[in-house]
Amino acid sequence: MKFKPPIPHEHGAWAMLYAPMLIAILALGRFELAVVLFLIATTAIFLAHEPLAVLVKLNPNRPSSPQIFRASKWWLAIYCAIAMAATMPLLLHYERWLLAPFGVVLLALLSTHIYLASKREERTISGEFLGVISLTLTAPSAYYVLTGKLDMFCLLLWGLNIVYFTSSIFYVKMRVSRFAKKKDADALTWQCLGYHVLLAAGIGALMWMNWITGVAALAFLPVILRTFAGLKKEKGKLNLKRIGIAETVYTLLFVIFLAWGLGASTLVLLRS
Repeated sequence: MKFKPPIPHEHGAWAMLYAPMLIAILALGRFELAVVLFLIATTAIFLAHEPLAVLVKLNPNRPSSPQIFRASKWWLAIYCAIAMAATMPLLLHYERWLLAPFGVVLLALLSTHIYLASKREERTISGEFLGVISLTLTAPSAYYVLTGKLDMFCLLLWGLNIVYFTSSIFYVKMRVSRFAKKKDADALTWQCLGYHVLLAAGIGALMWMNWITGVAALAFLPVILRTFAGLKKEKGKLNLKRIGIAETVYTLLFVIFLAWGLGASTLVLLRS
């Protein structure tokens, strides 16, 4: 039996997991042991999703299935044990009891995603959006771990991360469908354009209401501009690796500008 740990290979998923958490930490300007424990617990839960998905998708008629089944159960137990070991101090010592409801919500989201995976529907827009909601939950969770508070800023932080990472779902599907000249290419193009027009309008409205600063709004500018640039006709082979690298760069800029732009707003909200 192979004991190689199952690790998700979707680089975008790792970014969605850690970027929101990093934004919360940088915006607050605090880094404590509680965050390290939360990081360990979150990573373990994320890793546990992989062997669980394998168990759900496993074909019992394959000759290698019994070995894969045992290995997946083994790693699922290890990851769950690590998650529990890191979570207990947060509950008992730091008294972050509201992490329990967060866990219930996350469990519901992951269960739905696993169900979609069993039906091979996790790559649909709705399936990927569910993944975005689940992974970006690290933003409000990290905020709560550091402050012990759940407030409007907490929800704003989560919402901004959700709408940012949802952008890549529409963009990548548009690029792939246009290059492959699929039947739904026009529909996906209009969906992508419509989403980003609404995104720009929404960010503008948040600025007008003084919920975010101009610097925070700049965090969304690269993905809005890249959407319109992506409307040009593809020449040659579609380079998904290059698209992935570009998305990583955009995410890095998103982290920097959003954390910078929200820092001042956070101090005001915490003092109110």
